[in-house]
Amino acid sequence: MVSGYSRVITARMLPSRRTGDLTDGHWRLLAEWGAVPKTLVWDNEAGVGRGRPTSEFAAFAGLLATKIYLWRPRDPEAKGLVERANGYLETSFLPGRHFSGQQVIVLTSGGEIVAQHARCWARHQTLTDPEHAEAGQAMRQEARRRPTGQIHAVGSASSPLIEVEQRELGSYDRLFTVIDGGEGKEAG
Repeated sequence: MVSGYSRVITARMLPSRRTGDLTDGHWRLLAEWGAVPKTLVWDNEAGVGRGRPTSEFAAFAGLLATKIYLWRPRDPEAKGLVERANGYLETSFLPGRHFSGQQVIVLTSGGEIVAQHARCWARHQTLTDPEHAEAGQAMRQEARRRPTGQIHAVGSASSPLIEVEQRELGSYDRLFTVIDGGEGKEAG
């Protein structure tokens, strides 16, 4: 990102040019500036929008109370400022460096680590803890063995079974005002 007035350059390595990564990068750079410009100028980047901003990027601009201006395609004079900054960063900081893109993601609940793995940047990939996959497979096998319509608890003999109250699904719709009789009151 380059300020059109002061020519201040800020930059961040992003894993992709998708909208989520671009808005995250913008958010972090603007947080470093401690200010938001009146207008953000873009060159029809797919993650921002071609011809008009994507709905996600428009929402981001609305959150920041700024405008987005998209340059016409193939207009080299319009983006010279940013292209010179990109050239400077590429020739001054990137030669000889390699980026693995590996970050370790740690999820905690109540101070206890519940998941820890290397971040995966691949699209459409699901990471599953081997213990969870094994437990899921055992539950599916148990469900296949039980006769249709019969419900019984799955658990070990040493652990006590816990009864859980079950409600009609419409009760939740009424509680959350999806259907009549809602506004925090349960009908009949």
